[in-house]
Amino acid sequence: MTSTASTRPPASRARREKALLILEDGTVLRGSAYGARGTRFGEVVFTTGMTGYQETLSDPSYAGQIVVQTSPHIGNTGANAQDMESRKVWVRGYAVRDASRIASSYRAEQTLDDLLISSDVVGISDIDTRMLTRLLRDAGSLRGGIFSGDALSTPEQELLAQVREQPSMTGASFLDEVTIAQPVVLEPEGEAVATVAAVDLGIKGPRRAACSHVDCACTCCRPAPRSRTSSHSPRMPCSSPTDRATPPPRPLRSTCCAASSTPGSRSSASASATSCWDAPLASAPTS
Repeated sequence: MTSTASTRPPASRARREKALLILEDGTVLRGSAYGARGTRFGEVVFTTGMTGYQETLSDPSYAGQIVVQTSPHIGNTGANAQDMESRKVWVRGYAVRDASRIASSYRAEQTLDDLLISSDVVGISDIDTRMLTRLLRDAGSLRGGIFSGDALSTPEQELLAQVREQPSMTGASFLDEVTIAQPVVLEPEGEAVATVAAVDLGIKGPRRAACSHVDCACTCCRPAPRSRTSSHSPRMPCSSPTDRATPPPRPLRSTCCAASSTPGSRSSASASATSCWDAPLASAPTS
């Protein structure tokens, strides 16, 4: 999927500007511009959560997607740095029904609209997200595009053609975008009862911290490159999943190995995860 540059309007607006959400099957939803202005293409998916919209936006597993919030009222508690699941907002586009005009929470540092603008996320509001959820539930995820601002000067049939020209998510991988650059070691407050090798395919911050809460030492790392002689890699961590010239690192001795969820296609995610299962495991301590 590709995206084009967008403009960032002022946070306060006297009137609502128009926006379109167009699906590859020809469905056109007309609503109001929300967040940044411009054009965004992506796989359109839905989430039915009634709370935690900021956690959804910053979940790496939604990279490359246009997320539809089924729940009608979104944004009433605003946004803040503490509720981010990762270092940034990952969604490409955002679709809601009733976007809150104000942030009613003492924890709010900005409105959701401001977060979308600063993250360059093109959104749309005032559409029937429950109808759209039913459509996606029956048809499966579809390619789509959100258009606002200057993009609306293009005829709808041409916009639909642009959506249909976008590549499928089949085989798509966003691993290089969402994984960490260097290994991170998290130590528990007390004595470690086990060592966990967490393969970061797009892991969320709270998942890493959870290991230390159960007295586990956690090493978060990128998946290792595949061996020339084996379909699996025997060592982690490594500096780059695609750098074949990097010398193999020392084996990571761990009690268990776990892989996080990842954006993109399932086949790509499975290939990334299975490249790590031959990592040597250490014996768990006994009491």
